[in-house]
Amino acid sequence: MTILPGILSTIIVICLLILMFTGWKELLFPTVSNFAVLGFILLWMLTAGRTLTFGMVTVDLAWLLWILTGIGCVLHIIIRSKEMSHILLLAGHIGILSALLLMIKLNLMSGYGLLLKFPDWTISLFLGCAAGFTGASVIRQWAVITLSLAIGEYLVAVKAIGAVQIVLGALSTFDEWWIAFVVSRMCVLLLEVLHRFVYVQRRE
Repeated sequence: MTILPGILSTIIVICLLILMFTGWKELLFPTVSNFAVLGFILLWMLTAGRTLTFGMVTVDLAWLLWILTGIGCVLHIIIRSKEMSHILLLAGHIGILSALLLMIKLNLMSGYGLLLKFPDWTISLFLGCAAGFTGASVIRQWAVITLSLAIGEYLVAVKAIGAVQIVLGALSTFDEWWIAFVVSRMCVLLLEVLHRFVYVQRRE
């Protein structure tokens, strides 16, 4: 059974809203206000599917806002970071994940290989785990997931279709983004539960 692009994103957003209003917000988004979370969800609902065209590039308005937010997150990390190694590590994670996404998607487009036997959302699970287990910050995870997907998507478009009109930010891209983002937050939640369990065990 094939799920239409955008349906999966909508389901995930509804589940996130349910979790938020049932007391899970402080565990999933501890440093982000309710207003910010609800604002971004509402912004996505209002702008997804609307496009802007810049020369040969057509981009979904919501995806453009997501990318700008990701760049803002990177700038925030650079300003707040006290060590250059943290910035280089962030850039390295984004670069490596972008390259991996490029190779995986080009391999899928070729129609050959073992990857074709896995569901489409497997890539998002990998990306979410990579972002979740390398940093607990919502800001950092947003930057890594969004910019990795954006760079990877652009490179795939350029590599696959050359100078033809490039379309970025399809609803299927947001399906990948929402899965990866939720998985990254769940990884943090898992680590927090394990940390508390180990702490209780040591006290006993």
